This record gives sequence, structure tokens and C-alpha cells, in this order.
Amino acid sequence: MTDVYIVTLSTIGILITGPGLAVGLNLLVPRITDRAYRRLTETPGASFIFGGVLGALVTTWVVILASIGGAAQGIAFASAVLGLGIYALGAAGMSRLFGERLAPATPNASPLGRMVRGAVVLELAALTPLVGWFLFAPLAGVMCIGAGAFGLVGWAPKARPVADPALPDATGD
Repeated sequence: MTDVYIVTLSTIGILITGPGLAVGLNLLVPRITDRAYRRLTETPGASFIFGGVLGALVTTWVVILASIGGAAQGIAFASAVLGLGIYALGAAGMSRLFGERLAPATPNASPLGRMVRGAVVLELAALTPLVGWFLFAPLAGVMCIGAGAFGLVGWAPKARPVADPALPDATGD
């Protein structure tokens, strides 16, 4: 029975701290999470592809080092923590994105409140049995890794040209 309590209370603790981490990262490193947010907003496909490649590389690296044993296991652990940190930066950007998309439903909410709501929606969607576990969480996770890495290295999406309303339309209308 004690094991059940440990698992249940640990899960509840993780669920409570997830939004806190997302908000904390948005407050601690706003430029990085802003670049991740912009990547997820403007180029989600690039975030997904880059996240898939980076996730596969980090996972392969960690598995190889962990199987060697000895000091390599410590390097594997450090690499895994680094990879999870990159994911957390992207998840902070995704929480902000979800919060912004929830803004019409909560017009009086502060930006901080929207961010917390976005993080909670992200968690709850990933916890949905089967679809959340095997479809949403992996897709969102890969996108978070890509967006977090883009944000960390400073690769913001290129600005798209804005049409000048004073110029005539190219279609001739």
C-alpha cells in the first residue's frame, strides 16, 4: 500500500511542478523561450524535423554511453539531463503558445495566468490515455526539443515580408 501512495503522490507532485517549471523558465530566460515560442508559432515543421534529428542523436548517444558503464554512465546521465533541459525550454515556449491560443476563452487573464493555463493544458493533453500517450506527447515532445534547441542557439525564424497596404495588389484588383 505504501508503494501506491509513493507513486500517486510523486505523480501529483510532478503535475504540480510542471507548470511552475514552464513559468519559471519563461521568467528566467525570456529571450530563449521567446525564440522557442516564435519557432513553434511560425515554423512548427522545422521544429519537428530538427527535434526529431536532435532527439534521435541524444538518445543514441545516451544509450551507447550508458551501456559502456563506468565513468561513461555519468556522461550519459549528464547528456540526458542536458537533453531534458532543452526539452524544458521548448515546453516553456509551447506553454506560452497554448496560453496565447487560450486568450479568447480567458480575456481577463494575465499573461502569467495564460501561461499557467497553457502549461496545464499541455500536461493534461499528454496524460490522456492512448491518444495523449502515444500520439500527442511524442509529437509535442519532438517539437519542444526542436524549438528549445533553436531557442538556445539563437536561430529565430526569418521575418516574413509584410505587404504594404498603400501599394497596389499584384493581381490587378
